[in-house]
Amino acid sequence: MGNAIVFKTAATTTAVGLTKLKRDELLSGLGAGAVPFLFDFGFPWCWPAGVNPVNGNTVKDISETADGSWNVAGASPVFAGNGIDFTGLLARADVRGPVGCLTDINTTERFMVVLYAKLPASVDWASASIKTMFQSAASAYTTGADLLTISQSHPTTDFISARRQTNGGSTVSELQVAMGANYYGQVCQIGYWRNAAGTGLRVKSALGAVISTSAIGSDNTGDFSATQPKWGNPPAFAAANNHRLYRGWVENLSISGRDPLTVLDADWTRVAARAVFS
Repeated sequence: MGNAIVFKTAATTTAVGLTKLKRDELLSGLGAGAVPFLFDFGFPWCWPAGVNPVNGNTVKDISETADGSWNVAGASPVFAGNGIDFTGLLARADVRGPVGCLTDINTTERFMVVLYAKLPASVDWASASIKTMFQSAASAYTTGADLLTISQSHPTTDFISARRQTNGGSTVSELQVAMGANYYGQVCQIGYWRNAAGTGLRVKSALGAVISTSAIGSDNTGDFSATQPKWGNPPAFAAANNHRLYRGWVENLSISGRDPLTVLDADWTRVAARAVFS
């Protein structure tokens, strides 16, 4: 047994943030590589409160694997409500996981992608264009290998959509969930997964949840191992997507072995109890 020096005192401290040193419970019981990147702008250890990101800023990885970074092409998004607000930004601005964090997922293609965001009001939703909130491709899923693209879309009505490639611009499926009063302007959890049972997309708010599922489909023959997961307003269809981003992660389900909906529900309960996102 190793030695340790412990200091005890009867004094108390008023230092802010000490309770936030506790490890994120999403990671409880997981081995290395199960969650290769996790961020949360409500934790000052991950991102300093009140700071607007600029190009090249480091985003601390809560999973303690490897840090991410900001890529900002024009004006900076704004820190607000313990998140990062992209309202009105036309140029690319996104937080990126580290290069290599998708390598193992490229091999197994059993994964989950999650983001917490305050969705736009109905008047600010996509009209004809796609407004991307997550992708891994360097520019667009139509021109390069991509793990997944999650977007605001409006083919007939307002949707959150998720496209997973089989190769290049091809998609094995495009899951969609329709938006409405329960989601406009609400803090929402958006989760997409692919495991042995199939694929799924769910959007959940404090007012309800909507889900779409499909068969597992074919693996992607493209190699996305060197791409970086990108949350925010990534470059594929850069347009003012008017959402506020709080928290996100990518999970290798072949390593974690977890049930996606169980993980999502438990994380939602913990995040809602924190009550720090607005």
